[in-house]
Amino acid sequence: MEEYLLGEVPPGAIWLYLWQNRDTVVIGRNQNPWKECRLAELKADGGILVRRPSGGGAVFHDLGNLNYTILTSSVRSSVEDFDVCRLLTPILAAVRGVGVPAEFSGRNDLVSDGRKFSGTAHYHHRGSSLLHGTLLVNSDLERLGGYLKVSKAKIASKGIDSVRARVMNLVEVVPELTVSKLEEGLIAAFAAERGLPRSAETLDPGSLPIQELVDKYGSWEWTFGETPPFDAEWERRFDWGELHLGAAFDDGLIRHARFYTDAMNPEPFDGLALSLRGSPWRRGDVRQALSAVSARCESERRVHQDVVAWVSELCPHL
Repeated sequence: MEEYLLGEVPPGAIWLYLWQNRDTVVIGRNQNPWKECRLAELKADGGILVRRPSGGGAVFHDLGNLNYTILTSSVRSSVEDFDVCRLLTPILAAVRGVGVPAEFSGRNDLVSDGRKFSGTAHYHHRGSSLLHGTLLVNSDLERLGGYLKVSKAKIASKGIDSVRARVMNLVEVVPELTVSKLEEGLIAAFAAERGLPRSAETLDPGSLPIQELVDKYGSWEWTFGETPPFDAEWERRFDWGELHLGAAFDDGLIRHARFYTDAMNPEPFDGLALSLRGSPWRRGDVRQALSAVSARCESERRVHQDVVAWVSELCPHL
C-alpha cells in the first residue's frame, strides 16, 4: 500500500496514511533477517516477517501499535533535502495532545522521558518521499523483546540493559489511551497543520491494483534471498548505525560481498558492495574499488569515508 500510494501522491500534496499489521516483524532494506529476528519463535507463534524498502532497524507490529506514513512529492528525492523534523511536527503534536511529553531524539526515535515509543525511517523514489514510523500504544512488549535481536553494541551505545528496557507503551503515561483515540488525534493534528478540514477516508486494498506489489513483498526472494552464505563476516558500530560485512572468496578474489546495516539511508551500500566484486582481498585494491564509488551528498560522503577506512583495515597489507 505504501509503495502504491507513493506513486499516486500528486505534486505538492502531503498525505497521511494510518495502518496496522498483526504480529509482524519488519526489517530494514539492508538488514539480515537471520540476525535481526528469532525466526523460529516468530513462525511458531503465527507471526510474519517482511522487509521494507527503507533503511533503519527492525520493529515489531501488533494491533496495540499504530503505524503512520507521511507521503509527499513536494521535496526532491535527496536525503539531504528531506526535513524529518518538519514532517514529524503533527505526529509529535498529536502525541503531546493526548498527554504524553514527547520529543524527537537521536537518528530516528520519538521518546518520552528518554524511553522510545516510536521508530522512524524514510524512503525516496522518483521524486517522491515517505516518512513512516511506529507508535507503541499498548503493544505486547514481551513479544517484541522475544522476537527482535538487538546487538550488544547497540544496547551498550545507549547505556541500557535490553531491548525491552529501552521501549515503552504510551499507555504507561496515559492509561486510558487507545489506538482509536490516538488515530483521531493524528488526523486532527495533521489537518490543523495543513489548514484543512478534519476528514479521512478508508482505503480498500482489494479495490486497488497492488497484487504485483503484494507478490513482491511476500516473496522469499525479497525477504530472504539476498542473504547468501559467506566465507567471512565482520561487524562494527558507527555513530550513524551498525555495519555488517559478509564476503565470499575464490582464490583470493572477492566473489560476492554484502553490507547489512540499520543506517537510515540504505542506498549507498548496494553500490559499495558491488564495487568489491572481483577485487583482490588486498588493502590497496579494496580501497581503490570502494573509492571509485561516488557519494552524492554530504551524509553519504561521511558514511563512504568510514566504510573505506574500516574495510581497508580488515584487508591484509600486501
